[in-house]
Amino acid sequence: MKDEEKEAYFCHTHPNLFSQKKCKECYRGMCYTCLSMDEDHCSDCRRSSYLSGDTHKNIKAIRGMLIVAVIVLILTHVYQYKNDVQVYENLDFIKNLGITLFYTISIGFAFFLYEDTDILDEIRKVPFIGFKLMLATLIITVVLGLPVFYFLYKIYLLLKAKSIRSSVK
Repeated sequence: MKDEEKEAYFCHTHPNLFSQKKCKECYRGMCYTCLSMDEDHCSDCRRSSYLSGDTHKNIKAIRGMLIVAVIVLILTHVYQYKNDVQVYENLDFIKNLGITLFYTISIGFAFFLYEDTDILDEIRKVPFIGFKLMLATLIITVVLGLPVFYFLYKIYLLLKAKSIRSSVK
């Protein structure tokens, strides 16, 4: 059997199994095992898209939030110096700064959290109380600080992609 025929009828990753579907990116064959992982993309295309697109999006989100955090720190320091407060001797200031940073990241990263999901759109579709329920969900999420954990998750994904990239090279 020629190589062209093998590519047409057999899985790219598992050459002993018949192809059931083609990858949407590279049009290579995928068997049932590959389809159970992702119905649209083979493992090579999935890995390359994970390393390129998602990683770039995570870096952009993290960089934006770090810039916001630095701006909040600077504004807080300016406020404290204008009021003639010793910054590092005042424990209340450090506590307030931590709380301010926490909620700044929470509010800022709520945008990225809800941009990646469609949950607010689904909640808004609830008859009569959809909009109020959506606002309550957004406020509760920010107050509980769930976007901060999403921020930490994005940092984890970035570090994971970096380790995968270094192992691929």
